[in-house]
Amino acid sequence: DNEKLRANLLQAQQELVTLVGAQRAAFDQDPPDVREANRRIKAINILVAGWAEQGGDKVVQAILLPLLNDPSPDIRCAAAAYVLRHGAADQALPVLQAIAEDMKLGDASSQADSVLMVWEDEQRNAQ
Repeated sequence: DNEKLRANLLQAQQELVTLVGAQRAAFDQDPPDVREANRRIKAINILVAGWAEQGGDKVVQAILLPLLNDPSPDIRCAAAAYVLRHGAADQALPVLQAIAEDMKLGDASSQADSVLMVWEDEQRNAQ
């Protein structure tokens, strides 16, 4: 039973990794295929929403928290951006801040910075 759960978690993680990779590939084309990249972003949103619908924040965290240590900054950024909104801000924020501060990471740095700006605005407006 634990093996089946682990296999399901790994499959879910791989789905996200595949979509993030496809998003990156679309952006890296010359010229960038923004329409395709946006389709991949929408697919990721639907995927994560489905996980949340199935089991709430705990399921999203179980799938994505391990990806905060992924070697790819794009994967770390995506995972952190989603767990930030699913009850794990304390774990997501340092990852996003580290990516945002590392300008050598290019687009991932810019994306992390954008996620942090929106999050900070939302936190200010919530007070």
